Formats: sequence, structure tokens, C-alpha cells
Amino acid sequence: MLAMALSFFAMQRYLLVAKPELCVATLGPAQRAAVMRRNMVGLLPYLVATAAAPLSSYLTLAICGVVGVYYALPSTSTGPGT
Repeated sequence: MLAMALSFFAMQRYLLVAKPELCVATLGPAQRAAVMRRNMVGLLPYLVATAAAPLSSYLTLAICGVVGVYYALPSTSTGPGT
């Protein structure tokens, strides 16, 4: 999960920072920064889950489940200003 999140973050960073002209025209610099910040914070639970894996597989599963539920909620998946 951590490797997947890191690769997603790297691809997203490339798109939002290196190639912003490929983004939707209505996505301004503030929204791009908010998306980057939100997904950077999303890496932290996966780091914790990876560190906790040798201690408890149930804790790791719970952390990954909570992250999945968080990103699945409609109120957390809408961008700023929407």
C-alpha cells in the first residue's frame, strides 16, 4: 500500500507541478496545492501501517481500512471550493 501511495503521489506531483498545463483549466494553483497537501498527508498512515506491520497485522489492516474509508467518503473527496 505504501509503494502504491508513493507512486501515485509521484505521478500526481509530476502532473500538478511539472506539467500543470495538462490539468483542467479551472484547477488553479491554490487547488493544486490543496490536492498535493491532502495526498502528502495521506502517505503518513501508510508509513505508520508499514512500521506497525511486524507488531500487529490487525492494526495494519485497520489503518489501511480507515484510510480507504476516509478517501471513499464524498465529503473528503471533493476539492476546495466545490
